Amino acid sequence: MYTCVNCQTAYVDPRPSRASIGLAYRSYFTHHDGPSLPQGSGMRSWIKAALNGFRQRRWQMPLSNVSVIGGRLIGLLDPIRETVIAHMRHLPAQLPRAGASLLDVGCGNGLYLDLARQAGWQVRGVDFDAQAVASAQSRGLDVRLGGLEQVQDLVGSFDRLTCSHVLEHVHNPREWLLQMHAMLLPGGSLWLQTPNIDAFGHRRFGSHWLGLDPPRHLSLLTPKTLCKLLEDCGFTFKELPLPALMALSVYQDSEAMAKGSPQIGARLRWRSLFRIAWLSDAWRQSHKLAQAEFITLEAKKI
Repeated sequence: MYTCVNCQTAYVDPRPSRASIGLAYRSYFTHHDGPSLPQGSGMRSWIKAALNGFRQRRWQMPLSNVSVIGGRLIGLLDPIRETVIAHMRHLPAQLPRAGASLLDVGCGNGLYLDLARQAGWQVRGVDFDAQAVASAQSRGLDVRLGGLEQVQDLVGSFDRLTCSHVLEHVHNPREWLLQMHAMLLPGGSLWLQTPNIDAFGHRRFGSHWLGLDPPRHLSLLTPKTLCKLLEDCGFTFKELPLPALMALSVYQDSEAMAKGSPQIGARLRWRSLFRIAWLSDAWRQSHKLAQAEFITLEAKKI
């Protein structure tokens, strides 16, 4: 990977072509639940019920196995509360209008779309992974195989788009942002997350940092560059914090890579919560968004 001297974007050179990039994904699995809280087997059911209680209270989701008291407790525990909100991609607590629509770009197996649907949104998705699309469709979700060209009949009709860890995989990020801008209604919002090449974790783990992942990650932007790109594409935006537990999950996976361990994407382990250097970085990045593991933004169509 190289760094552009003008915008500080990191990029793979030589890079796979559009025709050959699929070879890099033959044994690649990205469509999981995301970082999970550490759990003991005896507490698993209660923790799930508490998390469901919080989701039900905040987003009025019709969930089963709900602990009302546990949900209130989650609401008081800042690290866990913010992790759940981030996992829901900062979905507004109230729908912007009746029948509000959401498109998830790179939706994988539809886990997030299912959550958004339960929160009352009319949901659709697109993804290039045929196996993931089939899994999403088995959930009864409207998911199409391919990119944004698959939903051109719906241009200008969405209240919200979400794009989680997709931009780093595409050959032309500007083109994708322009297309996503076109998909939104005036005043509609885009939630976007992508690895940050300026992250504390990159400095700590170097070539073993989880966010690099060449050759699948074709380019990695800095917050400044991405914000300028969004402005050029007709968005206003605000930066969102990355919860400390998510940062710790990236550190855990990066350390596993450094040790040659296959345990990438494993449940967050308790010992990760007691690594002083890691905790320091996680706290710092929550206050210095320019060094967070991921750039997380909510952009609005002007």
